[in-house]
Formats: sequence, C-alpha cells, structure tokens
Amino acid sequence: LYNEYFGGGMGSIVFQDLRESKALAYSASSRYANADKMGRSNYIVSYIGTQSDKLPEAMSGMENLLTDLPMAEANLQIAKQSIRNSIATDRITHEGVLLSYERARRLGLDYDLRRDVYEQTQNMSFGELQKFQLAKVKGQNQVILVIGSKDRLNFKELAKYGDVQQLTLKEIFGY
Repeated sequence: LYNEYFGGGMGSIVFQDLRESKALAYSASSRYANADKMGRSNYIVSYIGTQSDKLPEAMSGMENLLTDLPMAEANLQIAKQSIRNSIATDRITHEGVLLSYERARRLGLDYDLRRDVYEQTQNMSFGELQKFQLAKVKGQNQVILVIGSKDRLNFKELAKYGDVQQLTLKEIFGY
C-alpha cells in the first residue's frame, strides 16, 4: 500500500506533489523494495527527472516527502482499490508459477504473499502508513545519484546533502 500511495503511479503523492502541483519534474516516483531473500536489506529508490535549474527545489521536495508523509484520503482509497484490483485480475502462469513459489520459499513462506496483501490492504489506515514511513524511511541513510551535465549542476547546492563525488562515465557504466 505504501508504494501505491506514496510513489507508485500518476495518482501517487510523489507524482502529484513534485510533477503536478509544483511542476518540478518530467517524471517522479518512489518505491520501497523488500529484500528478495531473508537476511538481506530492504531499500527505497526514488526518482526525479528534472531540469538542472529545478534540481535543488526538486531534491528538497523529495526529501520533504520522504521525511513527512502527507495525508490525502482520496489518494489512499484509490491506492487501496488499485492494489486489490491488480491482485484480483493478475494471473501467475507458465514459469511464473515456479518463480513465485521459489521467491516465497526464499522469504520463508509456503504460500503466495499476495494473499496477505489483498486481505490486509482494505483495512489499513493512514496511521499505519505513517508508522511504516517513520520506521523504514525517515532518517535512514541515503545515497543520492545525480546524472547530468556537470556544467549545469550547482555543486554548492548538492553539497548540502553530503559529500559530492564526481564519477566518470567508465565508473558509472563500466566501459
């Protein structure tokens, strides 16, 4: 529910705030990902596609959203229904059956995790999303990657988020 509400699509908080309300991005999203095996770390990936002159404001906006989850009851209800509809109409077929089974086993489960998601989503409250954000997102260590023309980037602004390290194309892409 967190992903659908916060950063999942065009109705998400991230998209609505950064792209639609503030016009800071061509595209914006955020996704909390669970580890694929027990013992590995979960992580969040957030993305903003923006112009270099809007980068400081866009980064600040994303940081604010990651820190303080805004309440939007209509968005929450839409997110709940979207998840339930998606699960209800999704079919696991062919090799997906085996892959889903293996993923569940790696997580220590002997059933399809979507069952829990479907059953629990409808009754989840905004308060539960806030608790999740406080426990799993707010205040956690971050790595920020900015890709762009260094001639157009404001490194003084970027330094507000921590040490800035410039990488070569070879370091990024490996060739």
